[in-house]
Amino acid sequence: MIIRRCSTKGAFEVIPDSKDSKLDFSSIKDRFKINFEIPSLIIFDFDVYSVSCFKNGKILIKNCDSETVAEKIVEVLYNG
Repeated sequence: MIIRRCSTKGAFEVIPDSKDSKLDFSSIKDRFKINFEIPSLIIFDFDVYSVSCFKNGKILIKNCDSETVAEKIVEVLYNG
């Protein structure tokens, strides 16, 4: 998995290693209050961060300036 600072500098982008990496949208929807949803994307708040999860496994964590925090969020989203 690649975690890198987005060009906006106020977000981190998470790109899965494999095209087979898929997020479990059902699990995420059970654990978080979803702000926006379409079949390929859900957006929700994780603490003070706005998180966009794409069906292909990509994640965008906005308002985040720490790679360590981004890694912890990714761990929670992929592994419960």
